[in-house]
Amino acid sequence: MRLLLFTLFSLLSQSGYSQHTGATTPVDSLIIVLLSLFSLAAAGLYFLSQAKNKKLIARTDGLINAQHRINKELANKSHLASEALEQQRLCESNLEAIKSQTTATFNALPSAVFVVNNKGAIQSLNRKAELIFKVSKYKALNKSLFILLPCFKPIENIIRYEQTNYGKTQLEFTYKRHIFSANIIPLKDIPDTWLIYVCEKHVESHSYSDNLHDSAMGESQCSHNAIQHEKLASLGEMAAGLAHEINNPLSAILNNLQNIHRRTSPALEANRIAAEETGLDLETLRHYLTSREVDHFFENAKEATKQAMVIVANVLNFAHSGKNTKGPENVNTLIDTILDIEHRSRHAVSSRESNPFDHKIKRSLRAKHDICLCSPPEIQQVILNLIKNSIQACEGINKSADILVSTDNTHTHFVIKIKDNGPGVEKEKLTNIFKPFYTTKRIGEGTGLGLSISYLIITDHHNGDISAYNNTGDGMTITIQLPLMSE
Repeated sequence: MRLLLFTLFSLLSQSGYSQHTGATTPVDSLIIVLLSLFSLAAAGLYFLSQAKNKKLIARTDGLINAQHRINKELANKSHLASEALEQQRLCESNLEAIKSQTTATFNALPSAVFVVNNKGAIQSLNRKAELIFKVSKYKALNKSLFILLPCFKPIENIIRYEQTNYGKTQLEFTYKRHIFSANIIPLKDIPDTWLIYVCEKHVESHSYSDNLHDSAMGESQCSHNAIQHEKLASLGEMAAGLAHEINNPLSAILNNLQNIHRRTSPALEANRIAAEETGLDLETLRHYLTSREVDHFFENAKEATKQAMVIVANVLNFAHSGKNTKGPENVNTLIDTILDIEHRSRHAVSSRESNPFDHKIKRSLRAKHDICLCSPPEIQQVILNLIKNSIQACEGINKSADILVSTDNTHTHFVIKIKDNGPGVEKEKLTNIFKPFYTTKRIGEGTGLGLSISYLIITDHHNGDISAYNNTGDGMTITIQLPLMSE
């Protein structure tokens, strides 16, 4: 290109000379030819550069689109990964809660329980087994039950050679002047694993301090109540799972109600723009919603949804706080929460089923100092058990319950009193009501475990005290004392 320009310049110089002479020379003709060629070359270069630019632009657009697709796929995969991690976290949390609940239920059983393999090695034992047989759980694990406690030696062959008919094998033996009945049950869902459920059949002393000892009972009663405990634990887990499932749609309903309120508000510029595009007058819409009380309906729906979410949260706290870890707690607040749950649960049942009774539960939580070192789910379980017992006692004599739950203080203890207007308990039976499987109800109406578990929770787990007495008029009062935390 440079050579062509140099040649053209030289020829133009010669052409200037020829113009002075006024004659057309071959040089002029050559210049014209070269100018034409130059124009053609320039045009070719222009079109070539335009074609290259179009290809470059098309390639750039392709790369940008590909980048957008990659970013979108990465965002989707990141979202899926986040969801998967959240699901994993929830599963781990639920598993931990179920494990804690199962352990708490296992340890709350009022009889000794051992889990052994087919060689007799101890896989697990509950707190009652530790207390009765004076063995430490951590020292006993993987040790032979028959060597550690020779009183179980007669069942060695039964376990080793599976000589049992699924829970129909029973052994009676004596240990430290106490007579025990052991039910040997193979666990069908766990191969080579056996459950030994030990009930005390005779206690030498029946003083009040021995209330936690097992009552005399046969094989069928032991097995039946163990099954009932498992059912209760399963129901608790199921209730927690259902509460989780209910909470998600409640959150969606509340969010949608809030979005409807926001998107019909004239205060938001985006709403005004969208309304103008569709020819809608937002002020007129707001006037209509107000005059027809639609806003009022929305507020009612929001409040009802929030109330339902509070109920679900309370149920989850009660069911999931099953780790039974102790900490400083406001016991007045714990009682208030469980009374709300009981009230809503009872009224929900009453709205579905015909109920001739009009039970009333009043509260007078006057204790000024209510900080105790305690396990919230266990304390709430005790309160709930006692209230249900009072209601059932009143219904047993065709009477509506009138229950007062009150709190107060001594210098050292937080005091809870639950007073009812039921039939009370005969004086000679009053000292038996905290014994396991003892019940004043008709057969099939109770397991006799509610008060014994409540006794175990208050006295053994919280170093407190629980007692009962008949009122002067009618009914009875149960008093719970929990040690206050020192300030």
